Amino acid sequence: MYKKNRKRLGQNRLRRSSAAFMGLLGGLLFAASGSQALGQIDDGLISYWPLDEVQGTKTPDLISFYDMELVNLTSDDLVDGKHGKAFSFSNERQTLLQRVHEPSDNLPANKHESYTLSMWVNVTGEGQNDLRIFSEGNTSNS
Repeated sequence: MYKKNRKRLGQNRLRRSSAAFMGLLGGLLFAASGSQALGQIDDGLISYWPLDEVQGTKTPDLISFYDMELVNLTSDDLVDGKHGKAFSFSNERQTLLQRVHEPSDNLPANKHESYTLSMWVNVTGEGQNDLRIFSEGNTSNS
C-alpha cells in the first residue's frame, strides 16, 4: 500500500511558547548519490528549489518540477538572502513549505540508498528546543 510522503521545509516545533524563531532559507538541492566518487554537480540531481520566487501558491523545482506548496507564506515572505532572495519563516504564523509525493516520483529522499541535501540557512532567535529545518514523514503508522 502506498504511503503518502510529505516533505516540509521551514517547519519548526517549539516546546516553549515564549520562544522566538526567525529563519531564512535560500536554495535547497537534493541529489541521489551514485557509485562514482567524483562527478559533475548535476550527476544524479533530482531536485533544485532556489526558493527565490513564488508562482501562485508554490515555489518551483527547476529540475523535476516537484514544486513546493506554500503554507502561510506569500511573496511578501521573500527577503534578501545570501544570494538573491530567500524565504523568511515565522513560528507565530507556522510557515512552511511542503510537498506530497506520488508513487512515481523520484522522491522522498529515503527512496535512495544514499543522498545529499544541501541548503543555506540563517537562523536567528533563542529558546528553540526542537527546531526543524528539513523533515520527511508519512501519513501511515506502518
